[in-house]
Amino acid sequence: MRLPLPTCLLNRHSPNRAAVRWDGYSYVGECRWCGERIRRKEHKLWHKEWREEA
Repeated sequence: MRLPLPTCLLNRHSPNRAAVRWDGYSYVGECRWCGERIRRKEHKLWHKEWREEA
């Protein structure tokens, strides 16, 4: 059994892949478990949004 919430608490998120989009810098979306805005740092590594909105 996979426990997704503790990984969110450690800033390791999993995106809702159907809603991921490219913003010109990287892929962005929302975490499927906690709903936070997330950004892909590298392949299979998503973190909470760290860039400020323009």
